[in-house]
Amino acid sequence: MTLTMILALLLMLYNICAVQALPNEILNYDISGCKPNEGFENFHCVDEIHRVGFTITTIADDNASKYSISLAYDSTSTITNTEALLYVYRKPTIPHITGNTTVAENSSLTLWCYSDSTSLPPEFTNLSIMEYYWSGAYNGTGSNITTGQLSRKQDGSIITCTAKEQGTNDTLSISNSTVLNILYPPGNVILTTNSTSVIEGKEGLNLTCIILDDQHGNPDDMYSYFWKYPSLQHWTTSNRSILTIEYTLVNATIHDGEWQCKIGNVIGNSTTDNITLVVSAIPSVQQHPEDTTIVVSEPLFMSCSFSAKPAANIIWIYKQSDLPDANVINITNSEIYSYPYITTASTLSWKTPDEDKRKYVSGNYTCKSSNSLGNKMSQAANLDIQYWPWTISFISPGDTSDIADVIECTTIVKRTCSADCNPDCSYIWINNTNGVNISYTTLLDLDKPDRYDGGTYTCKAYNKYGEKNKTFTLIIRFSPSLSITTSNSSEIIEKDNVTFSCNVTSNPVSEIKLYNMTDNNTLYSWESVNKAEYQFFNVHCLDTSEYMFTVGNGIPDEHYIMKDTAYIDIMCAPRKSYQFPETEIQGLPLGDNYTLEVGIVSNPFPLVTTQSWSFVGYNGTLYDNLPDNVNVSVHFGVERLTILVKLIVTDAKSINYGNYCLVAGNNYGNMTPVTQSVVPEGPPMPPSAPRLMDITAVSIKINWTAGFNGGFEQRFTVLYKAAGNDIEHEAEINTDPDVNKGYVVAYTLNDYSTIQSNTTYSIRIKAENGFQETSVVYGEVAKFKTLVKAVFTKDPDIIILEGRADIHFIISGSLTHILEENCVKDTIVCDKTNITVPTNRHMKLSQDSDLHDFTVDVPLADLEATEFIFSFWMYDGEYMLYQDANTIPVDITGSNIGVIVGVVIAVILSIAVVVIFIILWKRGILLKMDSNKSNDINSETNTAEYNNPTMIPDGRLSDMNQGEVGSITGDTYSPVIRSGKQQEKIKPKTPINPCGAGKEFVYENIAMSVIGQGQQGDVAERQRQLPAPGVCSVFRMLVRLVASLA
Repeated sequence: MTLTMILALLLMLYNICAVQALPNEILNYDISGCKPNEGFENFHCVDEIHRVGFTITTIADDNASKYSISLAYDSTSTITNTEALLYVYRKPTIPHITGNTTVAENSSLTLWCYSDSTSLPPEFTNLSIMEYYWSGAYNGTGSNITTGQLSRKQDGSIITCTAKEQGTNDTLSISNSTVLNILYPPGNVILTTNSTSVIEGKEGLNLTCIILDDQHGNPDDMYSYFWKYPSLQHWTTSNRSILTIEYTLVNATIHDGEWQCKIGNVIGNSTTDNITLVVSAIPSVQQHPEDTTIVVSEPLFMSCSFSAKPAANIIWIYKQSDLPDANVINITNSEIYSYPYITTASTLSWKTPDEDKRKYVSGNYTCKSSNSLGNKMSQAANLDIQYWPWTISFISPGDTSDIADVIECTTIVKRTCSADCNPDCSYIWINNTNGVNISYTTLLDLDKPDRYDGGTYTCKAYNKYGEKNKTFTLIIRFSPSLSITTSNSSEIIEKDNVTFSCNVTSNPVSEIKLYNMTDNNTLYSWESVNKAEYQFFNVHCLDTSEYMFTVGNGIPDEHYIMKDTAYIDIMCAPRKSYQFPETEIQGLPLGDNYTLEVGIVSNPFPLVTTQSWSFVGYNGTLYDNLPDNVNVSVHFGVERLTILVKLIVTDAKSINYGNYCLVAGNNYGNMTPVTQSVVPEGPPMPPSAPRLMDITAVSIKINWTAGFNGGFEQRFTVLYKAAGNDIEHEAEINTDPDVNKGYVVAYTLNDYSTIQSNTTYSIRIKAENGFQETSVVYGEVAKFKTLVKAVFTKDPDIIILEGRADIHFIISGSLTHILEENCVKDTIVCDKTNITVPTNRHMKLSQDSDLHDFTVDVPLADLEATEFIFSFWMYDGEYMLYQDANTIPVDITGSNIGVIVGVVIAVILSIAVVVIFIILWKRGILLKMDSNKSNDINSETNTAEYNNPTMIPDGRLSDMNQGEVGSITGDTYSPVIRSGKQQEKIKPKTPINPCGAGKEFVYENIAMSVIGQGQQGDVAERQRQLPAPGVCSVFRMLVRLVASLA
């Protein structure tokens, strides 16, 4: 087949198309030359123009179909067109509306409309195009429609859908009516009640919920419930016919709070306004306090709680009555709202750290709660405060002391130990002496103890927390026993050291006494000791004796004494114990008898015979034997360890004059020879070594050494005269009868009628005795010069200034004196006051040149008068230098212009003087000036005066410090001792220094100023003690000048 033929066949198909027809309509296609097959199947024909077709004469319903034409252009190829349709128009099926027509209010809905075409066979209906039209509540076109928000007013509305095939207008089909079901909740609801309060457990409170008829919702089936936060309380169901719902509270408990009523359906509900119901409750126990056991040092926690409404108030009851001690336990209350009640909790804790107070609060505790409706008690709980042994004591009946003091083997009170502890303690009694546990109970039972039971016993109380001890002291008193030992078990020699030891066993300690049995004297006693030692240092021969120790302690009574003795025998060489007569020289007249007695102490005794004596005659001849008229005797037992040796001269002859010497010895040495010179009686020996001690203007003190008295009592006379004057004055003195060779005698000359100041005197000593009525000898001659007597060169001035009286006077000469003054206020005489001029003003002066300017301050602070009368006396020793009675002082204390001007001038001048003084002082000028006034200071000897001259053998001064003092002559100076009474013995008092300078010592009626000790260093010391001169004097002169001007 050529290409041209194929194209011609394809052009024949243009007649194949969709054909629409109505029933009984005749379709006429002119297809020339072709006849359809029967039933139009496989019908085809070909003509010259290549067109095919067919004709249906009467169209019936079943002709509606799809037709196809197949063209075969060769034996193997076919062309088929399937697009030929035959529509036979008829009404579609009744439309069916789909979609949920029940929706909630304020929601939208979508509905679908569907209808099938009947113009084609069912298998080809999908090839039909349908058109839809909506009517009723909503109008529109299309297969579906969507509404806006629907309201309850649209409930029950109708919607319909009309369907037709596209291309025809009269083949319509209308759906059934569809009704809208709009769902919505109920409207307003009202809640009422017959009361808003109820007591827990009570009935009768009704709640009523009301809904109006026009407020029902859709659907009609409704529910209702009463709601109280946070849970549902009551539920019911209803319908439109039920308008009122009631709820009655039975056994009100948790009903307290905000109530609502809610009525609703599946769509929603309506809620009433809130009604507040109050359910009040009596307190009820939520938590009982629990039994608590703690250690006193641990924290305390004990609590209880109650629920109530209104809230409960909780208090704690301790031991059924009292509240806990607020100073020990702290109570803390707290509230927690736990629906429907208020829960109140109360907790106990420690308030004090004082454990001693804590331990006393054990016991039963109960919580009590209350509110306005009533009260409630909790169960009781026990608080057990446990502690270690706190205190421990003895509780024995009749005696609880820590000490028992008994006599050995007597009955004592038993001791029971008790300790304050929780839990209870166990007990042990321990003997501290040996560490043995003697009891495991509280009781210590010691019956009739002996001395070995004495000591301390400890009661130990303990529990699981600790222990505590208490000591019981058992004192067993028993009488003493003693033993004596000495440190020297072998021979004891004089000057050894010997120790007596006495060891005592007793309780209480004893009184120990040591006696010398020879003279029955108590050497020493010791109080409250059990050991005593007595030491003999450098023992003496005469310490040989039997010694006894006695001890006693009052047990069994005060008269019971134990004693023991020991004997010590002390070896020593012989020595003289005494001699009579004692003088070294003894005058003996011819024909008289004479006995020399010598006591010799020795152990053992020496052998004394006539051979023990030696004799040297008066002519110096040593004789082998004593003269025939001289006998020697030895006597024992006169004194302890002493023999008395007597040398007896009978009918003295000239051969008996000489020196006798006794020598004796034993195994321990020889005695110092005892000598005695026997001479004929005669005049005394001349005094020697005169010493001038204190020289003043009107007195002098001298001492000398006495010579042998010639065998008679001697007396002395001091003879003195002024230079250039032949008149010699005498001063006889009384001496002790025993004044003999070597004794120092002192005497003070102070006869003011014969002693003149600034005068040179020579002095000698005369000694006399009774030999040949009177025998006279003279001692050495000494010379001295008295000092210049102090005299006033100007009458005293008295100035009253600033509460004191300034007494100004100028003196030349010796300044050792006492200034006495008194004052008169109206008719009252003031106390007499002694004023000693400062000793640093006491210095040696040239006879006519130097003056002394003094101002003495007399305090007037206690005097209120403005006018005073003064009287003055100036003494040098007992010698009055000056007297001025009834002196009226110058008063410059008044307020006047003269005083003011004078004071101002004085102040200015004083400042200038002070400045000048400081400059001079720094340059050392004043010190040099002062040292120039301090020369010519000699040594001194502190030799005291006596009522009677004292004899001191061998030229020694007894109890006096004697310096080496030679004779004093010329202008030499010695510190002065003044005495108001001649030959008065010095009695020292406490040294005083009223003037603040020098070294002032005051004795009874004696003022002694020690200036120097005759050495350069002492002079420097005196210079340092002198005040700075010039300033005070210048100032006082200025004050007096101002006073005079005023």
